[in-house]
Amino acid sequence: MVCIIQENLGKSELFDCSAKFKNTSLNDYLLTGPDLINALPGVLRRFREHHIALICDVEKMFHRFHVSPGDRNFLRFLWWNDGDTKTEPKEYCMRVHIFGASSSPGYANYGFKYLATKYQSEYPLALAFIQRNFYVDDGLISVKTDGEAK
Repeated sequence: MVCIIQENLGKSELFDCSAKFKNTSLNDYLLTGPDLINALPGVLRRFREHHIALICDVEKMFHRFHVSPGDRNFLRFLWWNDGDTKTEPKEYCMRVHIFGASSSPGYANYGFKYLATKYQSEYPLALAFIQRNFYVDDGLISVKTDGEAK
């Protein structure tokens, strides 16, 4: 499957794996894997338990996880300079997981939880926080005291 960038697609749609071309999209062929995302109602309920709220966001979370070299051909695309499809396109492959790909949340959440488990002896509070209080790339938790928050 080649993800072709058409001249009528804007930059905001560049990596939109749900964009249809001839009635098919890249997401139609990607496997999502198991749902490892915490249930939002549970995350929100726990977030409201105490008076002191802590919130964080993992910036560009999907880009933090690299695509295995053997799988990069599945995220291959063609690029025409200035959108001129009459010229020879350049061929590229994504090296990171991208927003909009149905497979990205599964990969990122698995990797995130794997790293938390791997480094649990160094960061024991982080493991529980990541396993229970993250929704995709957003962490939400509340605590009882200022000391706990610090």
